[in-house]
Amino acid sequence: MSRRVQTILKMLCEDATTSEYVFTSLKTGSKITDMKKGFVSACRDAGIVNFTFHDLRHTWSSRAAEMGVPEHVRRDILGHSSSSITGDYTHASPEEMERAMEAVADYSQLLSKSSAKSRQNGIQRRSLQSAAVV
Repeated sequence: MSRRVQTILKMLCEDATTSEYVFTSLKTGSKITDMKKGFVSACRDAGIVNFTFHDLRHTWSSRAAEMGVPEHVRRDILGHSSSSITGDYTHASPEEMERAMEAVADYSQLLSKSSAKSRQNGIQRRSLQSAAVV
């Protein structure tokens, strides 16, 4: 849990108007025992279709990977027993795939520049060697 979430939850717990639970059932006023019903209702009310609570785990893993969080850390946070499962949860975003494609496209330009620089250095070395012989 992030420090920001911890701070918010701590403030809610210290608030005199908060009941025994931070999140309570609107129907019973007691603790929420099933997140699925509320999540499905919230998605329906927001017009979101074909999206499950479990999809949030995939989204989190993908965003964490984009931010450079190592796979073993994501694995442990998600509670997976192996990194191969974590890999199944991680999906590249369209923007990340575009950056990858551009990076590979730029690679050939870098090679061309590097190759041209090597050729230029080789010509200069041969010129210096020829001058030294004379």
